[in-house]
Amino acid sequence: MINSQDIKKGTCIRMDGKLYFCIDFLHRKPGKGNTIMNVTLKDVVNGGVLEKRFNIGEKLEDVRVADAGAVGHEGVSSGIPSA
Repeated sequence: MINSQDIKKGTCIRMDGKLYFCIDFLHRKPGKGNTIMNVTLKDVVNGGVLEKRFNIGEKLEDVRVADAGAVGHEGVSSGIPSA
């Protein structure tokens, strides 16, 4: 879990059962009221873009994503010479 103020570009979160990447964010402090985060999220599966507003301190489920090229799938060159 991460706090909403920890979202940066490239952060991956799970929300409503879907995975989203942060493509833009803005930390705002309006004249009256609490600080908020305006976040632009991109759906990993279908590529749809979503604008979302979070209050500071909201807990979000973060997801760790590994680069598939670094894993070294069979048939894909990983840059490591074979013996």
